Amino acid sequence: MSEVWNSEEWRKKSTSGKDNCSKTDGSGKISRHTGGSRGYDECRLRLRVKLGKEPTFLELFPDTHLNKRRKKGFWNGELNVKTLDGLQFCTERAKEAYTEYLEEMTKEYGLNFTQDDARIWERLHGNGGPKRVFGTGSSI
Repeated sequence: MSEVWNSEEWRKKSTSGKDNCSKTDGSGKISRHTGGSRGYDECRLRLRVKLGKEPTFLELFPDTHLNKRRKKGFWNGELNVKTLDGLQFCTERAKEAYTEYLEEMTKEYGLNFTQDDARIWERLHGNGGPKRVFGTGSSI
């Protein structure tokens, strides 16, 4: 392990991870998701089992970015993922990102859209390719 941890590649990855963990949004909160130590891919797999189908982005993003109390309400069916009523995100950046996505999806597909469109999310929140898209991990 010492050999791996002393490699240049590992040091770059570690520095990048430390920087990402300490970034703050406009409100001064540290950027984070609320999936705990699980990455997005594991969160997606758990949701697939829970839902019995592949989760949509409108299920995955709230599951990983709503605060704990609102996440429970979301899964109990008390909240509508297509409106912001009652949704309390972990950071202002997460709320803004989700709001922008809903607005663009509504423009593109109308009020009653049922599909996801990763291209729209990537266009709005990508910064350097599919591995650097806010709010998706590597899952986009």
